[in-house]
Formats: sequence, C-alpha cells, structure tokens
Amino acid sequence: MKQVFKFIFHTINLLFIFITGRHDRQPEFTQIDLELSFVSRENIFSLIEQLLTACWPDSLDNIPFPRLTFSECMSRYGTDKPDTRFALEIEHTSDKLYITSPISLKNIKNFLADTNNIDYDDNARKFSMNKTNDENEDLIQMGKLRLKLADLLEKEYKIELRKKRQWNFLWVTDFPLFTPMTDDKTKFESTHHPFTAPIDEHLSLISSEKHWSTIIGQHYDLVLNGYEVGGGSIRIYDSYLQRFILNDILHLPIEHLEHLLKALEYGAPPHGGIALGLDRLLALVLETEHIRDVIPFPKTSIGRDLMAHAPSQVEQSELDYYFLKIDKKN
Repeated sequence: MKQVFKFIFHTINLLFIFITGRHDRQPEFTQIDLELSFVSRENIFSLIEQLLTACWPDSLDNIPFPRLTFSECMSRYGTDKPDTRFALEIEHTSDKLYITSPISLKNIKNFLADTNNIDYDDNARKFSMNKTNDENEDLIQMGKLRLKLADLLEKEYKIELRKKRQWNFLWVTDFPLFTPMTDDKTKFESTHHPFTAPIDEHLSLISSEKHWSTIIGQHYDLVLNGYEVGGGSIRIYDSYLQRFILNDILHLPIEHLEHLLKALEYGAPPHGGIALGLDRLLALVLETEHIRDVIPFPKTSIGRDLMAHAPSQVEQSELDYYFLKIDKKN
C-alpha cells in the first residue's frame, strides 16, 4: 500500500543579509516563511491571498490578486515591481519609448537635468527616448522617469495619483530562469536561486545551450504599491536536473552540495514555498517613512546596533569559555 504525505512548514524568522540599509530595507529583518510539499504555484498563490485577506486591516477588493509576467512589467512600467495605482504606462513605437503626461508641464528643465537621453514635447505632453541596443536599460530609465513624474504631479500640481489606503497587490511571474552575467554575457547566473525549477514546457530546452537565455523559471514575486513584499519559487526535485544546472550551466562548485543531490536521488516530492517580508508589510500598512520605524532596535545604514553596541570586540574571556581562537593572520 502506497502512502503519500503532504507537508506544510511555516516559520517566522529573523534574518540578516549583507546589504546597506535604505528607507525600505534593513540588513536584519523578519519574514514569514512557508514551505510546502506536493504543491503548485496556484496553491501557494491561493494560500497567500487567503492569509492576507484574513489579516489585512482594510478590505481587499481584487481577489485573486492580478498577475503580470516579468516581461509585461518591464514593457509597461520599466520595473519588475510596478506601482499599479496609477497609469503613466510606457508606450512603444518601433524606435522610441514614450510616457504621456496627463497635463502640460512647465519649467521642467531641472526635472530632466539628471535624466539621460529623454526629451519632453510640451505640445504632445510626451516624454520620449530613442531606443538603443540595450532596450532593457532604456525601459529601466523610463520606469524611473515614471515614478519621478508621479512625484512631480502630486507635489507640484496637486494631482492625486497614488491614493492612500489603496492596496494594489500584484503577482509577478515568468521570470527568466537564468540571467547573463554582467562581465561575461556568455555565462549565466540564477535570476532567483539555483534551486528554482523551470516551467514544465521548457524542461526540454535545458539540454540546449542556445536556449538557456529563453528558459522561464517557476519564480514569483508579490508586489504591493511598488514594493516587493514577498517572493518564492517551485523547486527542483530531480537530482539529475539539479546537478546539470549547477555544474553545466552555472559552473558552481557542487562538492558542498553533494548531500543535497544525494537526498534528491532517494526521491524528493515536488515542493515550493514563499517568504513574506513582515517589516515591509507593516511599514506599508502603517504608512511610515522608513522601515526602521517598525523594527525594535533597528540597525543603522552600516549595520550597527546602537542599543547593544554591536558589532564589537569579543573579550578574550568569552573566547576562552567557548574554546575559540581568533586567527588574525588569516
């Protein structure tokens, strides 16, 4: 008799990552982590939508949450985490990109001072940019202009584009599984992480190097009002596929991952998960200017804890207690 067990694992974790603190991120943060076996992307989306609907302080109207692919986000908004509370979408022609302002703008020389290659036509109310060989970078520039224009229209012209207490959740899907490396476009790195599974329709493309840049991964992000508030993926559970991606595509050392590959050989279930950034969600709900405002004893921008005076030198007596030694030579 064959038995199959479905497993759901969830934790609330305090994490530390090596980044510089900004208004929307801290090197130390709390996440709600969900890991599930025998699960699909649709299961995870439904679970998160039910969770947020149940605990959100305001009513959420658009359930299920709208979805856009990564390529749609970049084409329309110039970012993979668009704020969809307002339009100002990027328009395309064969050789130009446009953003149309809802009103005629005056005295915007300073507004465009630090924006390269973008012109403004007052009669047409259009910002335009000539497409280059790097269209992705062009779109990113237009995406930044879009947000800057929204700030200008709200602050200087008193046009309300981004309503307060309006919650535009959005699933972003269909990210490329691999991204060409910046210093060598012939080599690849994982867009998400090296354990993300490709979509089933692209499994057959893995063996062909010429198709690696076109393979779509089962990675998804949850975006709220222009902020990434969660992300996850369906994972690889086939040992041969995992070894091939690590070794042949990403050229990563796999010696320290042999235990994982061996475990997969014994038969791992299909599995996946997602993590939500609790601090960022709270900062958005409470409308704080800085994520530090919702974190007890937050770190400074360089990672110092002013309450605990950390990091600091460890006393020799503390090292002796744990039989530790600091080798300053290495």
